[in-house]
Amino acid sequence: MEDLLSLACLARQPVPDDRIQGVIGAAAVHADPAERVFQDNYGKSLAEFYDDSKYQLMHLDLFPYGIIHAECVGGDIDLLLNQRATIGFFPWRFVDGEASIGRCVAFVDDDRYEQLMALKADLPKNKFGDASDPAHVESLTKLSRSFGF
Repeated sequence: MEDLLSLACLARQPVPDDRIQGVIGAAAVHADPAERVFQDNYGKSLAEFYDDSKYQLMHLDLFPYGIIHAECVGGDIDLLLNQRATIGFFPWRFVDGEASIGRCVAFVDDDRYEQLMALKADLPKNKFGDASDPAHVESLTKLSRSFGF
């Protein structure tokens, strides 16, 4: 029997108007470095490459080929970094829905589950009890800074 290591898929929450201005300001701070990286790598501006025909690119161009994606997935992801696992996603069912919140899980053998739980016991946790690896967080911070963010 396999145990399930749960990775919660978080629903988006409404954002108060005063916080929206902060988000827009933060996006503007990151837009210029992103534009430079895109120009350097692809020789085009973001606007040239991602024109209006590319709106919802993932949904319109890739879904018809059976290529799907998950957004806002959180939980104990750091426990499975650079490892293979069988992943299952179980969305809520509803009529005429384009997207859905759901439960994303990694299926692992019992022995591996015990090892992962031992690793989790030694890692810092957020207020929801999800573990994060400080070395992974630091590597993401360094990567972001290398792009000017």
